[in-house]
Amino acid sequence: GQLRYEESLWVKNHDIQPPFAIGTEVVCRHGHICKGTITGVSEHEHAAYLIQIPGEPENNRAIVKFEDCWLEESAA
Repeated sequence: GQLRYEESLWVKNHDIQPPFAIGTEVVCRHGHICKGTITGVSEHEHAAYLIQIPGEPENNRAIVKFEDCWLEESAA
């Protein structure tokens, strides 16, 4: 819808890039605060990572917006 379109313009016009590299362990907000490892960037959601959450099935990834992820030492 309109929000997805506006997000796509924002990402394109502001050259939004992922702040952390694939393989980085992060703390993220995904319904609750959890830890996980970035395994990629979502092709379906704008400005969002694919996160492997420990204990979840290997083929399951959480889709988490860039702004909802941070390095553990930044959480304190």
